[in-house]
Amino acid sequence: MGGWRVVRERFQPFVKLRRSEGSVYSAAKEFLLEVEALKRQHLSRREPRQLARPQEAETPVRPIASFHADSRDGDLHRADMAWALHAAARGLCLEQIEHEILNSRDLSKKGPPVRRLAYAMPTVSKAIVRSTQ
Repeated sequence: MGGWRVVRERFQPFVKLRRSEGSVYSAAKEFLLEVEALKRQHLSRREPRQLARPQEAETPVRPIASFHADSRDGDLHRADMAWALHAAARGLCLEQIEHEILNSRDLSKKGPPVRRLAYAMPTVSKAIVRSTQ
């Protein structure tokens, strides 16, 4: 019997395999196109509900500098992550959070701008994912 299961926040089709001869399903391309279309349709119905999600609080976003000042043992990465979670929960978009992280303190020790962006992007992405859970 076929169905869908959630694997790491993504829907994946599954079926019970009774026998395998090692050959590829003759209509695999059409099947995968149909599955992708259903997935896009499902996600498009889901997005408006996530956007309408009530905010954690009606309080304004605290400045990132206040998180840096409160950081324990000088761990500014944790302070950046804490602020990113705080900002995402209050509705700031990815670009706004990324901009604040990149421009709030001196990140020159991280290397050229590409490396700084490689530092900021995972932090922001994790914060946004966690704030929607």
